[in-house]
Amino acid sequence: MNCKIVEEGKFKVYESGLIEKLSKGVYVPAHMTETRVGRNQVQYEMVVSYCEHGEQTQYYAKRLLADAFVPSLNNSGFIDYLDGDHTNLNANNLFRKTQVERSKKVLETRRENSEPCKWCGEKTMSFKHICKDCQVKEKEVKRLIKIEATKNRRISKAKKYFGEIDLDSLKPIEISYVNRKLQGYTLEEIGEEFGKTKEWIRQVLVKVKERKQMEWEILVADEKEALNSALAYYINISLKDDGYKVTKLDTHYSTKNLQWEALITFE
Repeated sequence: MNCKIVEEGKFKVYESGLIEKLSKGVYVPAHMTETRVGRNQVQYEMVVSYCEHGEQTQYYAKRLLADAFVPSLNNSGFIDYLDGDHTNLNANNLFRKTQVERSKKVLETRRENSEPCKWCGEKTMSFKHICKDCQVKEKEVKRLIKIEATKNRRISKAKKYFGEIDLDSLKPIEISYVNRKLQGYTLEEIGEEFGKTKEWIRQVLVKVKERKQMEWEILVADEKEALNSALAYYINISLKDDGYKVTKLDTHYSTKNLQWEALITFE
């Protein structure tokens, strides 16, 4: 049986596909394992390992056999199988091919294994199973969704600041600015519509918010004063008449009920 020594004497290979490796001065049958290769780990190849100076190195079985029995022509460095079976390592089943031939083979294989696009149903070779046209449409849809989500966040934030403002108390131009803000417009868009700068619009809206804060503080103070008056009447008349002794009196603003509430401790 025809055999050759390869990889500086580390392996002895036979035309039948048998591979032996050097171990303690003698050649013994090498154990071949099947491993996944390629970018997507969908191909399989047979490999053998060799340990030297405590380091384990793997070699492709087809490469060892091709280096011994399949001559390289026209810089054809890629090795493939005639029958497509990666376990058939007979030298007569191996051949070399160029980069162009390999690319054509990959393209043919991808066309054969192409699957329908999950959006339009057309055949596609994309690993995402989405054709090029649908990828463009999907990208545009995601962009529009992102824009709409950003607009919704702006509307939510605007409602927080301007939702409870009495528009009748504002100037007509301020009402226009606030309405645009509640519709999700940006400061730039409002400025372009009314011929103003972004900073001008921002300052007007800030003044509106400050005015709302002042009105809220006055309202809260009025509510607290009214509650204190009611408490004084209730304590001096109702509780004392019923024989109760007040030990603690306090008021606090309830953020849950949005109003002032009384805290009374009595015996």
